[in-house]
Amino acid sequence: MRLKEYFRDPIHLMLWGMVALGILLRLRQYRLRLALWLDEAMLALNLVERDYNQLVKQLDYDQGAPLGFLFALKFLIQTFGTSEHVFRFFPLVAGCISLFLMVMLTKKITGPAGSLFAVGILAVGAYYISYSVMAKQYTLDLALSLALVLLALKFFDDQPKTRHFVWLGLAGLVALWFSHPVLFVLGGIGLTLTLQYLLKKDLPRLLATLAMGAAWLLNFGLLYLVQFEGLAANNELIEYWQEYFLPMDASAPGWVLGAILGNLQNPIGLVDDMLWPAFGILCLGLWAAWQKNRSWLVILVFTTLLAFTASAVEKYPFGGRMGLFISPFIILTMGMGLDQLGVWLNRVHPHTRVTSLALAGILLISPIVSAAQNFATPSLPEHITPTLGYLAKVRQPGDIIYVHHGAVPAFKFYAAHYGLSPTDYFSGSRFDHNLGQYREEIDQFRGQPRVWVIFSHGFVNTGVDERDYILEFLGDIGRKRDEFRVPETGVSLHLYDLTPR
Repeated sequence: MRLKEYFRDPIHLMLWGMVALGILLRLRQYRLRLALWLDEAMLALNLVERDYNQLVKQLDYDQGAPLGFLFALKFLIQTFGTSEHVFRFFPLVAGCISLFLMVMLTKKITGPAGSLFAVGILAVGAYYISYSVMAKQYTLDLALSLALVLLALKFFDDQPKTRHFVWLGLAGLVALWFSHPVLFVLGGIGLTLTLQYLLKKDLPRLLATLAMGAAWLLNFGLLYLVQFEGLAANNELIEYWQEYFLPMDASAPGWVLGAILGNLQNPIGLVDDMLWPAFGILCLGLWAAWQKNRSWLVILVFTTLLAFTASAVEKYPFGGRMGLFISPFIILTMGMGLDQLGVWLNRVHPHTRVTSLALAGILLISPIVSAAQNFATPSLPEHITPTLGYLAKVRQPGDIIYVHHGAVPAFKFYAAHYGLSPTDYFSGSRFDHNLGQYREEIDQFRGQPRVWVIFSHGFVNTGVDERDYILEFLGDIGRKRDEFRVPETGVSLHLYDLTPR
């Protein structure tokens, strides 16, 4: 198709319009320069406080990230400083590139309705936008998964040459340094190619595939010894992600179904009312893949089985942001389902195929509305810097500052920017399943005339909101003198007089 004809096609124009919209939404969120939230701040503290050699060791604050990603961010902050924009630049680039990669993949896998749905959901989905401007590696997981599958599809379209194995092999080696879950994608690709060449009795390409897979495994083995072993044995992380590990009992089928539906919610971003229709379209897409593109289906199945296996042995949680890497597989397979539905409808009546396009549009309504709302009124969930600015302006010599544990990482990261040294504040401890210990910790400030308490990232402990619990106790032993809140941030600052009444 010539370039002029390409852009006269309304479907292509809509696809590239969605790409432009997706980039605009990401740049809008990036430009806000929101304060680092809890997880970002914890990772940022590791990057600021450690050199390259120390980043190889187990990170503080129960953080985990691929070494390549850590080294890249370390280089950026050493070169350009420690602003939020610098920390989030790499994920932003990955998020924007993923849109182009998705367009390229839809050309090979889906038709008009599927393409519009796949590119549209990635462009405007709230989670995809937020992860693209977050100083974490999740969007890189997504982009690398897309890139590796795009490279792998070359092996099923025609007869690959030696250079194709070299390029895919090198891409896999590099990807493992920048993403943990691409191991499952590489495993899915490698097993699919192995199966293909076994069935074809193509010994030269089978040996090339095995050599490529061996290189990936050796690379992973090195990374496991250097970093993954300690990360996989982190009991705090294992406990935190417990619900995302596949149970090895009779509840496993229900868990698997819940994990798939959960991925449709987060990160794909569909609302509750659309989950079962979307699941039906996904099942239809699996059937369509079996009929028309079995290589894609086998990659999907092997990748998912490997991810579920890692989840079952508690090595990698499957769900939420940790499942971002596999969401393109789900989206594209749903796209195949939408296209298949259009084919069936077209057999009933020549003009009803447009119904599949309409259904794709219906699935996109909620994500588009959410994106528009956030564009007009951006979400500021843990934007702590305005609160710190207020504290720096009104605090007096001798004031006590108690930082609830949920606010400690961000507070610590920004403290120096607001003239606060480590001796100027008290970092609260975390007392899981024992609320009474918060009373004991705060009771040491009894008798002080000015005690500031700052909260961020709400925590629910044994069914009780820790902020409400602590504020109730402060009200019992003292008198509130001031309070500062920025609407929609979830951050709050409170001043109490704890002298005897």
